Amino acid sequence: MGRKYAPLEAHLRSLHTDTRRATFRDIEEVIADTLPPSARSAEPEHHAWWANTDTHVQGCAWTNAGWEATEVDRVRETVVFRQRDATPRQEDSDRSAK
Repeated sequence: MGRKYAPLEAHLRSLHTDTRRATFRDIEEVIADTLPPSARSAEPEHHAWWANTDTHVQGCAWTNAGWEATEVDRVRETVVFRQRDATPRQEDSDRSAK
């Protein structure tokens, strides 16, 4: 995995929750660097930046830690990370049933 995103993997591994909403700025503080323009781009060819795959170094960071990136909002510059093996909490199930 690329060294740039190793701190993100370590950060996610240290969390004791199954969901973490982060701003892009939060992630930049963790990695001590800026995210590339493709992370912020709404262009379809850049959507893969947030893919839960091991073909990109940043995706390896969260998937190796057991997380997946969901709910990417490029306008608000936020992303929700969820533990891959986490079962939905009751309130999440109730919300999706509505």
